[in-house]
Amino acid sequence: MLPSYIQTAKDEDLPSRVLWLVPTHKLSGEALIAMNELGINVAVMRGRKAEVPHLGGPRDTIEPQTMCMDLEAVEDAVSVGADVEQSVCGSGKDGEPACIFRGVCGYHLQKKSVAAADVVIAAHQSLFHQTPKEVSRGLGVVIADEAWWQAGIDEDNWTFLAGFGETPITYPVLRKQHIVTHGINRGYRAKAREEETNDLHVWSTRAERAFASIADGNLVDKATIEAAGLTADDCANAARLEWDRKVEGTIWPGQTKAERDKGVAAAAGNASIGDAAPASGRH
Repeated sequence: MLPSYIQTAKDEDLPSRVLWLVPTHKLSGEALIAMNELGINVAVMRGRKAEVPHLGGPRDTIEPQTMCMDLEAVEDAVSVGADVEQSVCGSGKDGEPACIFRGVCGYHLQKKSVAAADVVIAAHQSLFHQTPKEVSRGLGVVIADEAWWQAGIDEDNWTFLAGFGETPITYPVLRKQHIVTHGINRGYRAKAREEETNDLHVWSTRAERAFASIADGNLVDKATIEAAGLTADDCANAARLEWDRKVEGTIWPGQTKAERDKGVAAAAGNASIGDAAPASGRH
């Protein structure tokens, strides 16, 4: 059905590209072969941790290479909820810093063929992370082949109830001001917003009290939340202020390991924000 759909959409000047999501890259290779046989212009978008495709020669004599050549920097960025593309890869344009591997790593080299493809094959994890513009531009259909929901489970992501109410005091709500030198954004200067921090502390303490009163295994109910003194507006405002606690601009492309460690330490409180990575920042 794909060739017919793609051609019809193009003829009608509608978004015609297809994102085909699979659970493993073994299946992506099989789908690639099948689509090539149909004459479809297709490419595979591999994640940063995926292995560079094997291009011949004895497999056991070739050391596997990941698509990204600086995964340590990627993991550091993810740990503080930083946008990987901006904080690790960079653009290198107009004086902006960039990773020393940007021009040679498999992750970025694949983007040219991906941008030109009518069908892009990728892993299910793409549903839960930022999609590169080379993939998302002109999409008309997204197909998740086989069960996909397991890819969204993050078993290492916990929100701890003990001390939840005190967290805003340790990591307050911030007022951020961009630091720009010679036209380049160098990060943020941040100052605590005391009134909003106090509000969030109050709401967080009430939330901690409400959840602590619920027996293990029971679901949260509206009456318990209201009894703790929380309203829907309180919760909405608290969610907004939670994100304003995020420390940004501590990691950027080309940092030394020591500089990046310092940046991770400065933004350690980001891990206390429900899901540290924003929708635009997950790798």
